[in-house]
Amino acid sequence: MNVVISLAELFYTEKAHVRNLKVMQKLFQQPLLHEPWIPDELVRLLFPNIEEMIKVHSEYGSAPPPPPGLPNVVEQHTQQVMHTRIRLVYVAWR
Repeated sequence: MNVVISLAELFYTEKAHVRNLKVMQKLFQQPLLHEPWIPDELVRLLFPNIEEMIKVHSEYGSAPPPPPGLPNVVEQHTQQVMHTRIRLVYVAWR
């Protein structure tokens, strides 16, 4: 079960990473390329391989989706961990 949860977390993390890379590209790199006072070479130095990174990390995120019941398992595991940590903090506080 831990392996399944770890794989689900890996896929989620990769998708979030790709989303962040695309945001960086759209909000920062592309606008800088359209600024006449900023040399293209500087933009290439700031974002040297962002397109390649998006491509590679998108391939990781395009793996087959986890089984249908997995989100519930991940959510239950997360809730158990949080409840345990809350109990530990409460006991230490008392």
